[in-house]
Amino acid sequence: MGFRDLHKFNIALLAEQGWNLLMNPTSLLAQVTTHEVIFYVQGCVLTPRIPGKVSRMPVIYWTKDWDGRILFDEETVKQILMIPLVCQSQTDVLVWRGDKSEVNKVKSSYRWLITDRLHNTEDNTAFQNTRMKSSFTKMWNLKVANKIRTYMWKLTKGFLPTLYNLKNKGLVRNVCCPVSKEDEESVIYLTRDCKFTRNILQELGVEDSTTDRNQNWQNWLVDFLFKNDIIKCKILVVSFWALWFNRNRVYHEGLKPKEQEVISFIKAYMVENELLEGSLAPKTVPKIVKWEPPNRDMVKINFDASFQQDLNTSKAGIIARNKDGLIMVACIYPSTNISTPETAEAWACLHVVTFGEELGFREICVEGDTLMVDKGVTTTAEYKSCISNVIKAVTRKCANFTKMKFRFVP
Repeated sequence: MGFRDLHKFNIALLAEQGWNLLMNPTSLLAQVTTHEVIFYVQGCVLTPRIPGKVSRMPVIYWTKDWDGRILFDEETVKQILMIPLVCQSQTDVLVWRGDKSEVNKVKSSYRWLITDRLHNTEDNTAFQNTRMKSSFTKMWNLKVANKIRTYMWKLTKGFLPTLYNLKNKGLVRNVCCPVSKEDEESVIYLTRDCKFTRNILQELGVEDSTTDRNQNWQNWLVDFLFKNDIIKCKILVVSFWALWFNRNRVYHEGLKPKEQEVISFIKAYMVENELLEGSLAPKTVPKIVKWEPPNRDMVKINFDASFQQDLNTSKAGIIARNKDGLIMVACIYPSTNISTPETAEAWACLHVVTFGEELGFREICVEGDTLMVDKGVTTTAEYKSCISNVIKAVTRKCANFTKMKFRFVP
């Protein structure tokens, strides 16, 4: 079924049940469940706890200028200060931070647990995970045939029916490589260590003489994809597919392996692939977006925000124009303790509404390029998100205007 860790999948199932208890306190299950179980679920989901004990942590209040370095370490203080707080008091809302849906599901919980396990494994540091993700993303985005992508997926997952894998399944006895007749046919030998393969890759200009033959095959592939450009990566992927095609002809049809024949096939395929890319490339005409003046006496306010992740800061740029396109006023709002780009855009939207209210505008049209903020402001249902506090503050201020309009501009 594709489960990498059945234990963590069971935890994800329990997490969804606990989430449903907290989100639907009036449901039949929540009503028949004892208070001790509900409190235990709240302790598991909402607060850190000691294994085997329910956490009873004290409630601590803070404001924007709060400094809790006496109580917490620097990282915890940083995380607390990045909670978006507004002047008005609002009801707390439970939001799932596992994905953008903001609702806990088994799929998102399981993915989060698996990702967290990989990041916390000694053999998989954060740098290695980032490097591996970048390398495989590059490989998957290569413009090659789908059959080659399917082959590379089987190859990297260890699903390729090499003689070594077939022997482990008890299907064959002889595992000698049918191409070189020198060693057992494994994925490592077939794609890297075989003399036949090395000669072909060297002729194509993708063989690295400094390659560590004792290195794990997957790490070797990740290093190659990470260090080399798109062209070399494409040649390597096509070569692997051509070598497997040649191997099948040798094994099943009894043909003699010929290096020059395989090299010519790979070069011809690369040329044909480039020609197809050029002929099928879509001819896109750049879309020119023009500023449209507002109706009647309405003032149009455009805003945008920049986010600097390493410093957790942002700057919001705001410009207001009338129906003639004349700039009435413009300003920049800097913000600190910003955690995400969405939070930066939400604060910018709040600055816009506050800005228009302080200047005495009665009818305004607000334009921004963040769909998440636009959706939160215009929706009539309860909006649940990590920026819901800011969005609710924006919605509350809208009542101070005679006419308010939000528009998303990509």
